[in-house]
Amino acid sequence: MQMIYVECQLGRSDVDRLFAVALEGITPAVVQVSTQRDATRYTAANLGDLIASLEVANVGSLNGPWPNLALEANEASGTRRVKVAIDVERAEFDLSGSDQTWVFGQAARLQLLLNSVGGSRAFTMENVPYREFLPGRILTVGWGIGAVFVGRVLYPPDPDLGMIIGFGCAVLSMFGLQALRTHYRRRANRPILLVNGEVERGSWWERLGVADRLTFVGAVVAAAGVLAGAAIGVAQITMAK
Repeated sequence: MQMIYVECQLGRSDVDRLFAVALEGITPAVVQVSTQRDATRYTAANLGDLIASLEVANVGSLNGPWPNLALEANEASGTRRVKVAIDVERAEFDLSGSDQTWVFGQAARLQLLLNSVGGSRAFTMENVPYREFLPGRILTVGWGIGAVFVGRVLYPPDPDLGMIIGFGCAVLSMFGLQALRTHYRRRANRPILLVNGEVERGSWWERLGVADRLTFVGAVVAAAGVLAGAAIGVAQITMAK
């Protein structure tokens, strides 16, 4: 059984748990942990030994994001096998064995673990951005309908024009805000593999930097200003007539 997950944010404790779950039921196990750095692949019997070998090889700082990490384990009898391959884009698992209960049980446990670190199944509706797309579009439509009525009230000589102005301003501002929100949400939730550190947890807003927060808030204020300006403009046209 093969599974591919994207948007995983893994720190050292997450990797330890992931490897521990992956190795459950494989006893005794022949284990190999590895990582590729440039043209060289480093391997060891466990993660601690792998880190030690990289430190000796002087491949650079190990405290930042790692480009990849892999685990392969086989039961001595050859009846159970697991492969884990993690890189900056995805985490891939391959479980096989004659015991299908073990295979599906491991798959379920790995799924729960990866969901807890922000992961989602690749190439399924879980990974389609409708989860962040739909709420914003519903809000856009609601705001637009409200702006239609406001435009008609503020500009009674030509309610159709008022409706168009109100709806247009609302939709444009909300689409812009939703696009900005999606950008910063993905920025905060981008995949990361920190084998020698921990990933900061919390909502996407809590994990944004101060500069990004100020930019987002400024955009919200600007959108509100556009709507207010449109309303004032319509009101002035009304009073002039």
